[in-house]
Amino acid sequence: MLVVDDSGITRRLVCMVLEGAGFEVGTAENGLEALEKLYRGEWELVIADVNMPMMDGVDLVRQVREDPAYRGLPVVVLSSEAAGERVRQALAAGADLYLTKPVPPEMLVATVRALLAGSRGCRR
Repeated sequence: MLVVDDSGITRRLVCMVLEGAGFEVGTAENGLEALEKLYRGEWELVIADVNMPMMDGVDLVRQVREDPAYRGLPVVVLSSEAAGERVRQALAAGADLYLTKPVPPEMLVATVRALLAGSRGCRR
């Protein structure tokens, strides 16, 4: 799966939790880098922050959903913004789920497992 966040600390924490649960994890610092990695590899799920430079999480979700090859790819938005317009925008763009930081590690792992169980993933 691909973890997208401009905070190195957040990327490391999310990776530690997911790798500790047995998942293979790649990272990107913003939406543009995430798109480049998506187009070059095989990913089962994306976890992205909302507020990032160059391309934010809402635009990333929108671009993923516009590409027929990625429509079935689960996308989770993980952000410190708990309510308001950004939540609505992320879900309207096609995010499968919106989680608020900090998310308990066991909840993150359970969420990822549930989404992967119901997903085809993405194979280009």
